[in-house]
Amino acid sequence: MADFIIKPTSGNLILKDDQNVARMTIAPTSGTTTLSNLTHTSLPVGSVLKVNAFNDQTQVQIASGAAGGKCIEVDFTAQADNSAYYFGCTMVTTTNSSGSSNDHGDRAVTAWLEDASNANKYRFGYRKTTSLHHKTGSPETGILVDNDYYMLADSDAGYLSSTLWNESHYSWSWVAGNQPSEETTTVVNSAFGAGDTITLQVWLACMAYAVGYNRTNYGNASNGSRSVFSIIEVAT
Repeated sequence: MADFIIKPTSGNLILKDDQNVARMTIAPTSGTTTLSNLTHTSLPVGSVLKVNAFNDQTQVQIASGAAGGKCIEVDFTAQADNSAYYFGCTMVTTTNSSGSSNDHGDRAVTAWLEDASNANKYRFGYRKTTSLHHKTGSPETGILVDNDYYMLADSDAGYLSSTLWNESHYSWSWVAGNQPSEETTTVVNSAFGAGDTITLQVWLACMAYAVGYNRTNYGNASNGSRSVFSIIEVAT
């Protein structure tokens, strides 16, 4: 059989459906192809729909205590309904202490996605409601409590350099969300819809000392570093 050739006399090559809606457009010269109203319903479960990756060099100084502070807030667009999401990052931090202390490495880190109404949240890490280190008061408060006890880290102690130059890196990859317990690693669908704007927030705390985000020295803004993050959307 000979080649089947469609050749417009000028302009784009456009394929339309029976409702006269353009479903595929191929631009002349460049060959750039645009698919309209593409859905992911035919993709196998577990297929990666989109990788949202970025680096951040914002510097934040956070007072000591369980209340912590926000490091980043970044918006994304959901590609499909009820996708699962995975979180990854390497964060750079420093402790505001020049003395020797076993509490230099105190760290709490928590992260989540939320929609514009804040009604739906997709929380990363594991959920642990007892024996928290980063908490205060009764009833308990702090960044981990505020995120429904979901956490990437809740470390007590950890020795760092006894100088103000004590940069440390913390990394996570393919962290699942909305896990029902601290032991599970199941795939949990989100409640986000295709086209929804969803926001990633990441918070950091240190009980014993003030902590710096993206700093190698807490008090020195000219010696910053850079953290990297990713949100991976997966078909369910």
